[in-house]
Amino acid sequence: MLKAVKISEEYPAPYEYIDAASIEVNTDLFRTIPIDLMKTVGILPFTYKDKTLSAAISDEADDSNIDILRRYVDAKTDIQVFVSSKAGISQRLEQISEDILTVDAIVSEIEKANTKQIESPIIRLMDTIIWDAVRDRSSDLHFEPERSYVRVRSRIDGVLHQKYTIPSKHWSLISNRIKIFAGMDIADTMSIQEGRFDLKINDLSIDFRVAIMPTVSGENIVIRILHKSRDKFESLAALGFNDFALQEVLKMCQRPEGMILVTGPTGSGKTTTIYSMMKQVSGISNNVMSLEDPVEYSMDLVRQISISEEKGIDFASGVRGLLRQDPDVIFIGEIRDRETSAVGFRAAMTGHQVFSTLHCNDVFGALPRLSDLGVSRETASGNVIGIIAQRLVRRLCPYCKETRDASHQELQLIRKHSSGNFREKSSISVASANGCSMCSNTGFSGRTVIAEVLRFSHRLDELIAGNAVLSEIKEQAHADGFSFMIKDGIEKVLALETTFEELGRVLDLTR
Repeated sequence: MLKAVKISEEYPAPYEYIDAASIEVNTDLFRTIPIDLMKTVGILPFTYKDKTLSAAISDEADDSNIDILRRYVDAKTDIQVFVSSKAGISQRLEQISEDILTVDAIVSEIEKANTKQIESPIIRLMDTIIWDAVRDRSSDLHFEPERSYVRVRSRIDGVLHQKYTIPSKHWSLISNRIKIFAGMDIADTMSIQEGRFDLKINDLSIDFRVAIMPTVSGENIVIRILHKSRDKFESLAALGFNDFALQEVLKMCQRPEGMILVTGPTGSGKTTTIYSMMKQVSGISNNVMSLEDPVEYSMDLVRQISISEEKGIDFASGVRGLLRQDPDVIFIGEIRDRETSAVGFRAAMTGHQVFSTLHCNDVFGALPRLSDLGVSRETASGNVIGIIAQRLVRRLCPYCKETRDASHQELQLIRKHSSGNFREKSSISVASANGCSMCSNTGFSGRTVIAEVLRFSHRLDELIAGNAVLSEIKEQAHADGFSFMIKDGIEKVLALETTFEELGRVLDLTR
């Protein structure tokens, strides 16, 4: 929440005036808060103490800009607001920028350093790269050695962006630094290794999962970045499901027994959706248990077990163990083999609510996939509550998106897949990505789900049990209100939430 301090006599805003030039600024704050963004919005964060971030806002800025800071602090952090002159804040931020070394500046320092001097800049280089990634909301950080340099890329909202290149002669020192952080063997450069480390700054708790793969060019390192402090368990409504899909999913969650499957490729948000479903059904009166590979985020009121081959816990044996723990709801991270599908459906058939994921492209592809895993149509009928297929698309940055007229090809797609009066219009506005300091010049900020949801009705169960052909099943699904994922995606394009280009990145628009 915002904490207003006493009203200044010099300024009408309900904030105390403070002289930006005389503020003692904790520059560590800019490890997680982008200084270029603060220049744009006219905000100077300057200290953090007792879960309170103090910040000065420009007297010419909209004080709602303070909400932008919330992206970069823990949800429980209070923000204490002061007011200062626009010129004073701008000048102070410029001074701080000069003091904050960039990756390129540190690499230049490393190039000039002798053997005794090189350790300190190597440490600062790694710190800077990691905190740049955290500040940019990256989910993964890639170090990719080539012949003469190491490419550093970060994945932001599902898409990789190149950030820096570092001379390859320094790679062994950098990789050793990462290994030391993650508790790995620095002498072993020929084996696959995994490790992890945790960091905390400004009350942000962040978990880093490190994976090393030896390649012909050297050790390739990928670091997964998990924000422990942020609320990852959004409500189903907040994920972006449209009204019909949301109501169908909520109805599916209300059924006390049976299986709900979430399908889609890697990185399509399946686990996030199931976490939100577990949040929906968890409570004091339910025993909710999960089996994951690995457990990425801990949840209150959910007993979470991580797959461990070393301890003999795989999905099949893990589910058998869970069933002896008196569960009401079980989350199986993935149905990937016949044994897991058998014990999973046995749990669904014996009074348990089971959530799981399946790798296939759409809801109708789940039936033949289940058949491959040894689940007959008779077993699926009556025991599958419903299937969700989904993708994640990037949301346009609200500060820099631009509108334009849809092209002829785009108009054809709109008329083919949308409903309502859009089919009659000769000209329709859609949006394009641009890029600004608010979105790290990507044109996008955050992601939303596009989905198709098939809840099994009694008639649908009958058709599936009777080995009806796919066209009959689809016809009944549409009669029950089902619509394809592409329709949901185009509706989000028409709502100016995303672009046709982004939709084409995750769906085949040529069919």
